[in-house]
Amino acid sequence: MTYSFDGLAKAYYGGNVSILNEFHAMLTDYRMPPDALYRGEPITPVDATYLVSTGTEWFNLISITTVIVQLMHPGHVWTEDPWKAVLYGRGPYEDGFAATPADCPIPANVSDDILTKALGYLAPAVERAEKMGYLDQTYVYGFDEAPLVCLGTLRRVYGAIKAKWPRVHTTAVLNWHPSGVPVDLPLDTWVLEYDIWDHPSNESQVHSSAKAFLAHSPTRRLFFYHCIAPASRQQLNTFIDRPLMEARLMYLYGAATSSLVSGWLYYAVNDWEPIKGSAMFVTRVNGSARSEFNVEHSFGSPDRFGNGDGLFIYPGQAGPVASVRMEALRDAAEDVELFRMVPTEKAESFVQKLVRSSRDFTLDPLLLESTRIAVANAALAARERQA
Repeated sequence: MTYSFDGLAKAYYGGNVSILNEFHAMLTDYRMPPDALYRGEPITPVDATYLVSTGTEWFNLISITTVIVQLMHPGHVWTEDPWKAVLYGRGPYEDGFAATPADCPIPANVSDDILTKALGYLAPAVERAEKMGYLDQTYVYGFDEAPLVCLGTLRRVYGAIKAKWPRVHTTAVLNWHPSGVPVDLPLDTWVLEYDIWDHPSNESQVHSSAKAFLAHSPTRRLFFYHCIAPASRQQLNTFIDRPLMEARLMYLYGAATSSLVSGWLYYAVNDWEPIKGSAMFVTRVNGSARSEFNVEHSFGSPDRFGNGDGLFIYPGQAGPVASVRMEALRDAAEDVELFRMVPTEKAESFVQKLVRSSRDFTLDPLLLESTRIAVANAALAARERQA
């Protein structure tokens, strides 16, 4: 899981350090590393030291494609991550705009000068991590939901990083199906939209690709993720209008669907892009337990609506406020911890009672609770046998 703090600090709290620390502590309490995917600048020594002190196992040094797009368009004022802006047609491009993901925001023949400058941005963070002994806890992010046309660019950029710093871990969200990713790609963690895993049209190819990808190196990992997709009501997600139980079943599906999957990525929990730069805080309704926050406002434009996507924490007057959906995500993480206390095969049999695939699940809270109790009893019995 990850977050984005720049907009929060600047538009809402003026960079208040005590609120930043409170926000970090809140995320840690909710089983979420206070990390950031879309870093246009290297992680600061203060943030890196904090993450190491909290026991965070894995955090981002920089978003290398964000940096490269910025270097390609000097002087442009960005209102969102530059890579995403260009990829989805909301930023400058050589021919005007990249209207569809048919184009790669960074051409494979991007100049050596730009690539060298981008690696120069990354170098101090890598050197510091190596010196302080936490390099193996870090990764470099990039190519967020890149189309297959970016394959050549990814090879060149990540290949340059791995050639210069072999221990630097590279990560990308790549929904390339049914083909999957090439086994020789200079990529360490492949992140895949979770519902692609069991889609009938590509299931066997994606599974074969994942197995080959992971077998190529013991340091490789496969993660699942969700965001505003999948949006169908026939599939699990964490939108405001969905039952809270969906988050818990989605995590259990990811944890038990295959021993190949070792993590889950989510891009932001406080995507608060205020319209025209004006901060809007969550308010209490008539002194009751109900609160009000316009989720349209948070996306920076009234015609962009995600129904809670990227919003699990709200800006309170005195600091960040967690939502009930954030509580459900913590419950989901704790469910996974519980189910991993029993052998994999047994855990999978328990999960099957609740969720069989991304499109086949049972929204029954009583069944969830009775299954949790059965798993806990099985874990206790196994521990007693070992004693």
